Amino acid sequence: VTLATSRSFARTRPQAVFVEVYQGTGRRDAPVPVSLHARVVDVNDHVVYETTSLLEPTSFRSRRIGHRTNLPLEEFLPGEYLLRRVATAGREPAGRLLRFSVR
Repeated sequence: VTLATSRSFARTRPQAVFVEVYQGTGRRDAPVPVSLHARVVDVNDHVVYETTSLLEPTSFRSRRIGHRTNLPLEEFLPGEYLLRRVATAGREPAGRLLRFSVR
């Protein structure tokens, strides 16, 4: 994984979003399944991409797992976008927002 701090991407270059999901590294109970949802909307709040993955408890190592989602930027029109990632374990959601542009 090569990390980038740029928030502007060419439609012609593949991009992916990498997140690390962890379940309380100091906890002693067994990990639980985690639903990982990604949604990208444009400036008009139209969904242009959406995906959900289920992270099984057996996939976690030391209560952590890395997950990569490829973004099909070649399908996006040039403009501004908002990516929302939400991980949900049981009834406990945690999320992040990332604003980016496609040129």
